[in-house]
Amino acid sequence: MAFGDKICAIDIGTCRMRGLVASVNREQNSWRVSGLAETVSSGVRRGEIVDLEEAKNSLSQLIKQLEINSGYKIGEAWVNIGGLHVYCKEGRGAVAVSRANGEISKEDIDRSIEAAMIMSSPRNRQNIHIIPRYYKIDDRDVVKNPFGMQGNKLEANVLIIEAFTPQFKHLQGCLEKNKLDINGFVYTPLAVSESVLTRRQKELGVMALDFGGGTTNLTIFEEQDILDISTLPIGSNHLTNDLAVGLRIPVDVAEELKKEFGRVDLNNVDRRRTIDLSKFGGDGSVPQYEIAKIIQARIEEILDLVDKELKRISRQHLLPGGVVICGGGARLKGIVDLVKDYLKLPVQIGNPYVEPDMSFKEISSPEWATACGIIDWVLKNKHEGAGRMWEGNMSNFLQKTMGFLKKMIP
Repeated sequence: MAFGDKICAIDIGTCRMRGLVASVNREQNSWRVSGLAETVSSGVRRGEIVDLEEAKNSLSQLIKQLEINSGYKIGEAWVNIGGLHVYCKEGRGAVAVSRANGEISKEDIDRSIEAAMIMSSPRNRQNIHIIPRYYKIDDRDVVKNPFGMQGNKLEANVLIIEAFTPQFKHLQGCLEKNKLDINGFVYTPLAVSESVLTRRQKELGVMALDFGGGTTNLTIFEEQDILDISTLPIGSNHLTNDLAVGLRIPVDVAEELKKEFGRVDLNNVDRRRTIDLSKFGGDGSVPQYEIAKIIQARIEEILDLVDKELKRISRQHLLPGGVVICGGGARLKGIVDLVKDYLKLPVQIGNPYVEPDMSFKEISSPEWATACGIIDWVLKNKHEGAGRMWEGNMSNFLQKTMGFLKKMIP
């Protein structure tokens, strides 16, 4: 099996930045790891850049380490984009079928998608993805792929994902300051879903629940279609802050306690056990039960918001594919049982990639779901043409849009 082309994926998160170089087999549409690296993320809050210089320096460190680990000079990359500034909306566009016999061509499909894209948007919004969801033929038949079918009118229903333009430019500037050409951006929840969810789960109905550092993302699928994408303004950093305030300890000590003793199964915690803080650079000791109680309270708050979102779209307790957890929060002991009891759904941990020879075994952990998902998303969409992605510059998009307008205007 020949692995030749290289793809670089960069995950810019609130707590960590992660980079992955993959060797791609175009024939098999598969990949394997050539190198990876991660570093502390500075200048980023809730997935958004708040200090351009700090973010640039963190990214520079990541790129240098990734080049050393992979032996590959990195000049371009696919990058995630996420945070509360990203917005999803529905778009619809209808066109007349061009062929006299009524057979729907690929050109008709493209024109219907382009028609759905030409809708009023605020000037401070930047398109990231245009994802076809389904099509209607003559206002009746709903199909996933209308190619070759018969009809007089074709309507496309698409999911439009937009980013707040100033924040988009901050991210773009951070990459360009590191002399990195941008292949394109991939919305974080879509990347995560691509790496941890199976086609069968998406068909049945499933939710990817990504516990990030500053936010929690949930992406819900049913019948292969995206039903809902939401970003909650709470993440694992809030657990650290809660511990620091509740136990009156330094934030750095709270972070170490969370990593080593973080759990949400209070029934399995020894109430008599205390943790010596001197091992983490602190003073005194704290009961392990108090650590678990504080963490569980915050996780339950997040799950309450998730449950309300499921109720809003009428899918409360109604996802046969269950919940797939990823992100740093997936490492909390007892998290699977807590989510299962709280949401009344099947639950499992999402491991994005199975490392065949264990050379890069850390990539099989849920924290790497976004980086792996970027590679999976690129391969799937470049291969299948299932979604339109923002790529480097907007000239291609503008040319298509202007071409469409010329066809519409006599």
